[in-house]
Amino acid sequence: MGSTFSQRRHRAVRNLRERYGTDTFLVTNLHNIRYLTGFQGSHAVLGMCGDQAIVATDERYVLQVQDLSLQCEVIIDRSSLEAVTARLVELAALEGSTGLEIGIESDSLSVAKFRKVSDALGSQGRLLETTGVVEDLRMIKDAREIELLRRACEISTAALDSVVPAIQLGESEISIARRLETAMLLMGAEAIAFETIVASGPHSAQPHHRPCVRPIARGDLLVIDFGARVGGYHSDQTRTFAVGDVSDAQLQMHSAVADAAEVARSMIRSGVQTRSLDEAARGTLAHHSLEEWFTHGLGHGVGLDVHEAPMISSRSTGMLSVGSVVTIEPGVYVPDVGGVRIEDCCLVSESGVDVLTTAPRELLRIGV
Repeated sequence: MGSTFSQRRHRAVRNLRERYGTDTFLVTNLHNIRYLTGFQGSHAVLGMCGDQAIVATDERYVLQVQDLSLQCEVIIDRSSLEAVTARLVELAALEGSTGLEIGIESDSLSVAKFRKVSDALGSQGRLLETTGVVEDLRMIKDAREIELLRRACEISTAALDSVVPAIQLGESEISIARRLETAMLLMGAEAIAFETIVASGPHSAQPHHRPCVRPIARGDLLVIDFGARVGGYHSDQTRTFAVGDVSDAQLQMHSAVADAAEVARSMIRSGVQTRSLDEAARGTLAHHSLEEWFTHGLGHGVGLDVHEAPMISSRSTGMLSVGSVVTIEPGVYVPDVGGVRIEDCCLVSESGVDVLTTAPRELLRIGV
């Protein structure tokens, strides 16, 4: 993987140079540092100056960074921001550079840390605010990343398949959530991808409900949104169930959402504008007079972050590319009636789309 990380750093510096006119970069987003170096600790700063890379961390990770020393210069210093900044200044001086410009990740560098970097840099250069330099590269997954994402999706799907048949009337939302999380961990997930959502009855009309002690009851719609993490990569899927018999209105909601999801998934291919997927899903819901209850974007990228580029919404401007993994997750949330969401992780492939989450999407009846 060493060559892969060096290749990623080379592409990041090239992207930085083309967009911001400098080849000196201070990376503080830990997921970006992992992507560019393989380092997985909770404290690190990465500096890049052309082909040279410096990783600074603290004493807790002395052993972990040993493997990085073949590819990167390593500094053990709790004041990692200041140490890397000083080293970048030294490298610029050795190359005879004047007017040093250092790109910083404006989305991850706090005001307090910005001031530390500014103080360390002093009058020897200036900071350039950048966005998306590494995140744009992360949108396209390589074969190893796809393998990890596929495995995370397989684990989450298998866990759901094992838990759903045992759900009983009167079981609490929190109990279902914990059983599902335990199943994912026992099946090989290193962690859950995010806080599991189990929302029943009136709670299902809340897109991000936190599971509680409410017992599921006949006539409920039950929304389960969950995922597994494998090798740092996340799955994300949602299924909606009927607890016993549900109303005609609830059946119509599920049918409409299923249609919207299918339409959007069928459009996935390289070069498609992300906004067009959102428009198609909303148009399908409009045919059912339910578009006003679809209150969030259609989807997002998935990888080292659960939510990452590209975003898929009415405001998004990007397009899909081969190697992108995105969610398609239309939903309808009607107060006093309930909510429905169907979500899948979808890989943009050479032939169109490879859906990585394979749990049944029809409205299954449970608790009967």
